[in-house]
Amino acid sequence: GVVRGGGLETPNHSRIIAANPAAQNDPRTPWDDRLCVYNMPDDGRAHGNNQIIGLASGAGRIWVAESRGYLIGQASAISSFVPDPDDCDPWLDFSTPGALDRQRLQYCAVGESPETHGCVEKVLLDAYPEGPGIAHLAMDPDGRGLWFTDALGQFLGHLDPGAGNDVTLYPLPANQLDASLLTSLFRGFPWSIRVDDEAVYIGEFLATDLLRFDKASRSFSEIHVPVASDQMSLHSIDIDAASDRLWFTLSMEHRLPQARSKSTIGYIDLASWRRHAERGDSEPVTGVIYTGLDSIPASIYNPGQPQNFRGIAVEASSGKLALATTYRGQTTLLVPRPAFRQAD
Repeated sequence: GVVRGGGLETPNHSRIIAANPAAQNDPRTPWDDRLCVYNMPDDGRAHGNNQIIGLASGAGRIWVAESRGYLIGQASAISSFVPDPDDCDPWLDFSTPGALDRQRLQYCAVGESPETHGCVEKVLLDAYPEGPGIAHLAMDPDGRGLWFTDALGQFLGHLDPGAGNDVTLYPLPANQLDASLLTSLFRGFPWSIRVDDEAVYIGEFLATDLLRFDKASRSFSEIHVPVASDQMSLHSIDIDAASDRLWFTLSMEHRLPQARSKSTIGYIDLASWRRHAERGDSEPVTGVIYTGLDSIPASIYNPGQPQNFRGIAVEASSGKLALATTYRGQTTLLVPRPAFRQAD
């Protein structure tokens, strides 16, 4: 929960950065005016580790998962605030005693709300003795419910802002509690999450499984994504509604020379998965895993670095795929042919 360097120990402070490409940067200011930096307050319960992973927007708020580390015994929290440029402070000096306590953005007191008091509302999940350890968040398309993954491998969670932030936990399939040496610390490691009108989709990082939670029946179905190496992970997912596909990245976290070509992407045909969930094994789930993406050239700033896809985002209007490529320090943009986006 601390950052060590130069003989100093400082708390792990988390920040949320909003980028506005349409804004203009004023060269007279020492910061980039296109960026707005929100510093998360500290309630004293995180013991210097208010680590944030998940982020979502909806119902007029920004929602963040205060994961607070998964192995230190601290309860996770879901916090939310109404973004206000007046709360931005990119130059807050955390080394100054009490600096964080004096900023505008603070946790709400009893009876306060983000809408009326400009504060951060916090839902502390301390009623559950073994988690959940919140990882990522996704808002329902109608903005009425917030879903979250439990990195400790036990639950899919739902928070209802319209019902006093009531939290419901749905137990994950039992085989997600993997007892192997690799996954025993995190018991499966459900990670990325996406939601559409009918279902919630979860990418299971270590076991490279995909889970589908049907909202109507409250039931799970799952499929295993085959990988070229047991050192690969299913890192991120995203939905292209126009083509009815669930995209995913397979990352290669180890820099092994013989494995440089194995990080790749793929997709699941969601219509086939819906049929499979309704009718069983007689309806196979279909999809594609790509090969040859290692031929995409590296940037001139990191020549010779291996390909390693992690984050993925689909642009809804065009179907363009943006891929975060970590070792190369670049973003790879894939543009689909027009016919490719037509749903099967």
